Amino acid sequence: MTRKLKIVHTEASNGWGGQEIRTFTEAQWFRRRGHEVIIAGPCDGQLIERAKEANMRVFEIPFAKNTQRQDFLRFKQYLQTERPDVLATHSSVDSWVGLFAGAWTHVPCRLRYRHISAPVRKNPFNRIQYNRLCHHILTTGECIRQPLIDRIGVKPNRIDVVATGLVFPKTLPDREQARRNLAEQLQLPAESHFLGNVAVLRSWKGQTYVMEAFEQVAASFPQYHLVVVGEGPMRKVLEEQVQHLKFSDRIHMVGYQTDVWRYFRAFDLALLVSYQNEGIPQSGLQSLYAETPLIGTTVGGIPEIIEDGKNGYLVEPGNATAIAEGIRHLLDNPQKRAELAGRTRASMQAVYNIDTMGNRVLGIIQTVLDRNGRGRSSRF
Repeated sequence: MTRKLKIVHTEASNGWGGQEIRTFTEAQWFRRRGHEVIIAGPCDGQLIERAKEANMRVFEIPFAKNTQRQDFLRFKQYLQTERPDVLATHSSVDSWVGLFAGAWTHVPCRLRYRHISAPVRKNPFNRIQYNRLCHHILTTGECIRQPLIDRIGVKPNRIDVVATGLVFPKTLPDREQARRNLAEQLQLPAESHFLGNVAVLRSWKGQTYVMEAFEQVAASFPQYHLVVVGEGPMRKVLEEQVQHLKFSDRIHMVGYQTDVWRYFRAFDLALLVSYQNEGIPQSGLQSLYAETPLIGTTVGGIPEIIEDGKNGYLVEPGNATAIAEGIRHLLDNPQKRAELAGRTRASMQAVYNIDTMGNRVLGIIQTVLDRNGRGRSSRF
């Protein structure tokens, strides 16, 4: 595609997790190729903040439930002025406001992204959004795509899985050095070893079960510590939980970290234990690329990236004892951990790289624009 595009992304969330990181990474990919990208969202949103830091154009708009009418009128006027080629929406409120405004102003390519596997209610309103207001739907995994076909009646040719692309480091930190560096950072003995969880601190990410599972195995593996990497609304709850655990001095909450690779390389084992809503978790992909053995739950898209017993282990969600058994099995079997770790990086590079993601999205946009004659599409 030689013509440069103007693309507007909308996001109602003010957090910074896999969904927002995916949106920002994709926006940067298009921008590097000469396309104009605008991020629309609440002024206190972390996506807006990072877009500003990257000198990307932004449009500040609440996208809140109690401002939807005003937001629609404002955003409709904004689209009439900017006349973008592509409108891409990501969360619930911004999708309702954005897609209605986009249809009203005849934006020629309207994309509805769906990042999580939480069920979409089977009602006429969602049928309108997914079948009429947008031209195409992009999901991060088959666990999201098929239910939209089954529940909402989306035609299979109008919905695609576009795997999230990662920006892989050219080199990974030396594993032994990373472990020693983390021990030094946490002021622990040099011989300390680590289990880790890297995720936004949300209830359904399952950090409470991670801590309960660690409590069950900690006495058997005295050299091991649990490291929780991330920030989010559950932080205070988790901190209170830690205070009541017997091995609280071996649980470390280090907050959000920009460089997660040094943590994954320091871990002997990574834990991804969401119990609902999960799409294709970026932390799982990062763990596999870092060649860190991974225990995941049978939720959402996690089984799409973990082949049980071959590149990781799957356990029952919401079950601390099952997680603990998985930890115990792998810590007792270093040879098995090495086998799991050695089977992951090549597949990550082939499927989950940023260029593959960007080119897939660009191809979908081109198809929609060609179908609509690259002009202003019909309203509905």
